[in-house]
Amino acid sequence: MRKTIIILILTSLLMFSGCVPTMIHVAGISMEPTIQHDEWFALNSNVSTLNRGDIIVFESPREAERDRYIRYVQRLIAVAGDTIYIDFDNGNVYLNDEVIDEPFIMEPTRAQGAFITELIRHGEWSRENPLVIEDGYVFTMGDNRNNSTDSRMFGPVPVELIRGTISVR
Repeated sequence: MRKTIIILILTSLLMFSGCVPTMIHVAGISMEPTIQHDEWFALNSNVSTLNRGDIIVFESPREAERDRYIRYVQRLIAVAGDTIYIDFDNGNVYLNDEVIDEPFIMEPTRAQGAFITELIRHGEWSRENPLVIEDGYVFTMGDNRNNSTDSRMFGPVPVELIRGTISVR
C-alpha cells in the first residue's frame, strides 16, 4: 500500500512538472537499419545543443504538410557553416571536404532528391561547389539513404522546426 502511494505521488509530480516524455512513433523505413518501422522512442525536447550524427525529430519543412502534423525522424548530417557534397557515383558523403564514416547506413547514397536535382540542373552542385548550410538550418538524411525523404528532397531544415532528439540503444 505504501509503495503504491509513493508511486502515485511520483507519477503526479512528473505529470504536473512537465517531465513526462513525449513518445515518438516511427512509421516508415527511412531510418533502417538503425530504427525499424513501428518502434517507439522518448523525445528529448532539449535542442539547445545539436550535434552532427544526432537523430532528430522535426516538423515537415514542406508548407503543404504542416497542417497534417507530419514529423520526420532523421540523422543530422551538417549544421550551420558546414559544407555538404554527395558523390552519387560512389555514394560518398563529404562534410567540410572530408568523406564521413557512416557505418550505420543501409547502403551507399545513390538517390538525389528534388532539391539536389535542382542544384545540379543550375550548376550549383559539385565537389568544388558544395552546398553551404546557412545559419538557422541543418542538413538531414535517413540512414536508409535510398528510401528516405530528407534534405536531398526538400533542402536544409530550419532549426526552429526541430522538436527534439531521440536516443537509440
